[in-house]
Amino acid sequence: MTLVTPQDATTAERRPRRTGAIVGWALIGVLVLVVAYAASQFAASSPGARGALDPESRSDTGALALAEILRDRGVEVEVARSRAEVRAALDDDATLAMTNPYTLSDDAIADLIAPAARVVFLSTGTHLLGELRIGEPAPGSVSTAAADCAVPEFAEVGTIRPDRLFSPASGVDACFGDDSGAAVLVDDRDGNRRTIVDGTKLFSNAFLAENGNAALGLALLGQSDHLVWYVPSFQDSDVEGTAAPDTLGSLTPDWVTPAILLLLAAGLAVAVARGRRFGPLVAETLPVTVRASETMLGRARLTAKAA
Repeated sequence: MTLVTPQDATTAERRPRRTGAIVGWALIGVLVLVVAYAASQFAASSPGARGALDPESRSDTGALALAEILRDRGVEVEVARSRAEVRAALDDDATLAMTNPYTLSDDAIADLIAPAARVVFLSTGTHLLGELRIGEPAPGSVSTAAADCAVPEFAEVGTIRPDRLFSPASGVDACFGDDSGAAVLVDDRDGNRRTIVDGTKLFSNAFLAENGNAALGLALLGQSDHLVWYVPSFQDSDVEGTAAPDTLGSLTPDWVTPAILLLLAAGLAVAVARGRRFGPLVAETLPVTVRASETMLGRARLTAKAA
């Protein structure tokens, strides 16, 4: 018969506890590595760099929904992020769409839109309106507006709620507005169509399903089988001295966000590992013997005292 000394019993009890601690810390290490990898991937693929009406952005201000609707209708949507890509993609029947190209000079804008038979500016500024000689900003607003113009593509659009109105120049068709201004200006004076609309809200993912916004987007961008969607950027600017404005995201190093997430995950893992929690029931021998009658009376007094 083998005798077990108290020291042997204590060692045997400690081994499972030590093994459990090692396994627990190993799991915490794996969890920290997984969280760090996920944070680095999220920081690398963050859509924050996408601007408004970006056809590849899923954010509320992006325009991926409109681009997918156009593709479902058989339109080939080609996203270009440089002027060189635009020149290579444009053909005789392609439509060129872009937001206000404020990063380009007037000469660069003229060279960019010259080969295109149809150009749609999805947003614009006062300078661009004057450069195109298509109109000027108009004061006031309208709640809802129908096409009410001679452009046949807008006949089935319905009504929209424009955010910005323009006063058309002589010979320019004004649609979706009233006497105070129109939301869409269509210029066919030189044989090539130039269209101006403030679609920052109309064509965004968050508002595309409202009113006739989607129908207007199809009417503007779906008139040909090939759409070249140019996304202006400071990297493609030809204006000397132009630099992207500093933001909190641009001034913060790339490793800060993953480091913060890693510290939070490590703190949570330590709290879970070291936190107090209930274990299994343990039988304990009392040093004294208490009669059942005394226990019953004691519990009765406690119950009466607690009402």
